[in-house]
Amino acid sequence: MPSRRALVVIGVQHAMVALAHRGAETVAAIAGLSERARAAGVPVVTVLHRGADLVPGTEP
Repeated sequence: MPSRRALVVIGVQHAMVALAHRGAETVAAIAGLSERARAAGVPVVTVLHRGADLVPGTEP
């Protein structure tokens, strides 16, 4: 059976990084994992929050 792998990143928002425990370290870890996954041919799926308080086209 072929391997089915993907990296799924859910709800990482720039506005919350400053409030999160070790936020900058967490973002760096996610970036590193994403880079390694892409280099290995593993799909990276990013799920972003949408809401009335978020303006389309701005950074998540």
